[in-house]
Amino acid sequence: MTTYSDIDIDQIVAEWGKEYVDRGQTARDIKMKLFKMDDLSMYFRQIPWDESHYKSVYATIDSVLQAFSIPFTAKNKSTFTPWQQELGEFKIDATSTPDTLWPSYLGFLTEIEKADRSKWGFIKWLITEQLLPQAEEDFISEVAYKGWKITEFNAAKTVSQAGAVFTRQFSSNDIVQPANGSMDGIKHQIARMVALGRVTPITVGAWSIDPVTFCGQIEAFVKEIPKELRKKIDFLFMSETLRDRYVDGRREKYNLYYRQESDLEAIDKSTIKVKQSDAMEGSEQVWGTTPKNRIKPSRSNKSSRFDVQKEKRQVHLLNNWSYVITFDVPEYVITSEHDTTFTAQDIADHYTEA
Repeated sequence: MTTYSDIDIDQIVAEWGKEYVDRGQTARDIKMKLFKMDDLSMYFRQIPWDESHYKSVYATIDSVLQAFSIPFTAKNKSTFTPWQQELGEFKIDATSTPDTLWPSYLGFLTEIEKADRSKWGFIKWLITEQLLPQAEEDFISEVAYKGWKITEFNAAKTVSQAGAVFTRQFSSNDIVQPANGSMDGIKHQIARMVALGRVTPITVGAWSIDPVTFCGQIEAFVKEIPKELRKKIDFLFMSETLRDRYVDGRREKYNLYYRQESDLEAIDKSTIKVKQSDAMEGSEQVWGTTPKNRIKPSRSNKSSRFDVQKEKRQVHLLNNWSYVITFDVPEYVITSEHDTTFTAQDIADHYTEA
């Protein structure tokens, strides 16, 4: 049996033989993997952006009002604070050898009557049903929250990550690079904001595993947000584990005895709701900001418009795009004190070279 690196049908051939028999099978008979959906970027407002870095400026002004007096006494000071984030550069490079499918049960995916293999229906199926959904899953699992952009390459072929100064090194630029090295994710950005003193975490202590107690902790957390900012925040983002714990706690706290709450994601005495994201799986952090502060500058976006190149009996698929999810004003971001630094274990688990 022959296995190409891009298509593995060994199990199909071992089970049903190296032959194609037309039993009316179609692509509908291929059941797809359940892919994770990008449940974070959808809450960031996309804008077109033609540069490599997104830059914004936060303007503040000191008190100006005075009691009246005849002499002119100037009292005003405006301060402009910059924030920038580099757009992530992503790509999909894939090679397909569709002749591998023939002869086998999957032979119906080949169209030998078409000499140009790049025109075979299998290529379109590969793009829409495999490559793009997997890219979306990779982004939400590895990049959106945990991303830490590779800032330099170390020719000495050694790996070095410095959590304190937020630089990440890799060995060379000629190997397959990890997806999470393409851009700084939300965790990285908030950690840098905290280090710069532009975000002060709200201290809550360790989250309780008791749902009712945890619900109370989240309510207390929200009360600590400055009033004017609290009025404008829509969601607190957290892992599914924490979201479910909150919902269980709110149900038990308010619905079992006297007061019935229909929206179990709402937070008492506020307009804020809890919102889960698969990107934050395993994290204890809870963070939020205003809707207008979440922004997604995009130079281009992934689509089905691949550069499809044929070479002998192989088809090469190339696609690349650039964007980043970030914030306009760090001061409008609120966070718990959890996961606002990079520990040695974090680096070992997520940011070392494989």
